[in-house]
Amino acid sequence: MTQVYHYNASTFVFTGSTDAQTNPAGGYLGPASATLSAPPTIPSGQQAVFDENAGTWSLQAIPASSPSSDVPLTAFANMTIGQRLAHYGLGDLEAHLNRNTAIAKTGDVNQKVAALQAQITQLQTDLNAVSNANATVAANALLLSELTQDINAEGRLKLES
Repeated sequence: MTQVYHYNASTFVFTGSTDAQTNPAGGYLGPASATLSAPPTIPSGQQAVFDENAGTWSLQAIPASSPSSDVPLTAFANMTIGQRLAHYGLGDLEAHLNRNTAIAKTGDVNQKVAALQAQITQLQTDLNAVSNANATVAANALLLSELTQDINAEGRLKLES
C-alpha cells in the first residue's frame, strides 16, 4: 500500500505517515500538509523538513527548544482515547464517564419509552372524550335554550288567546 507522509503545516517538519486513500477517478487522496514523497532515514538529533516548492525533504538538526526534541508526536490514529480527549480539551471526560457506574440499558430505556407512549395515547384518548363531552354539553345547552324559547312563546300564545 502507498504511504502518505505528513508534515506540520507551519514548520514543515515530518510528523508521521498513514496509508494513502485511493481516489475512484485515479490517483490518491491526501490531506493538506502531506506528500507521497518519502522522507529520508532520520538519524537521532535530526528532523526531516519538507520543501513544498521543490517537493523534497532535507535533514536539519533539531533545535534545543523544539517540542519535537522533548516529546515525540503521536499520530492521531495511534492515540489512546485519553490522548484524543486531551487533544480536544476534553481530558476530564473519560474520568467523568468512568465514575458513572449507572448507565441505562437499552431494554430498560425502551420499556420506559413504551410506557410513556402508552400514557400519551391514553391522555389523547381522554382528551378526545372530554372534547366530545364538551361538544355534547354545548349542543344540549343550545337545544335547551331553543326549547325554553319555544315554551315561553307557547305560554305567551295561550295568555293572549
